[in-house]
Amino acid sequence: MLARYVCDIEYPLDPKFNKPFNKSQLDYLYDYDVNTLKPCLEKAGYSIPEPPSLQSFEDNYATSGAWTPYLGVTPSGDGWAEINKTCPQTPAGIYG
Repeated sequence: MLARYVCDIEYPLDPKFNKPFNKSQLDYLYDYDVNTLKPCLEKAGYSIPEPPSLQSFEDNYATSGAWTPYLGVTPSGDGWAEINKTCPQTPAGIYG
């Protein structure tokens, strides 16, 4: 607990990372997930579940049941770091 506190003080997280995504960010993320991330992961050999509708994605994003193409990814060992590098989970422009 103390270590976490010290880390948070020494390396504070930018407040933008603590805010829920707005509608524009969710639209951007959905487009990225469906049109960029899903094909990238499939090209790497993973079987990715079909995405929900945009409305369902937005309605459920803040819950534990939110859809992500990474639901079909289960690499082992160094595979996790490699696939995250090849197919980043978060699009570069999501925060503006």
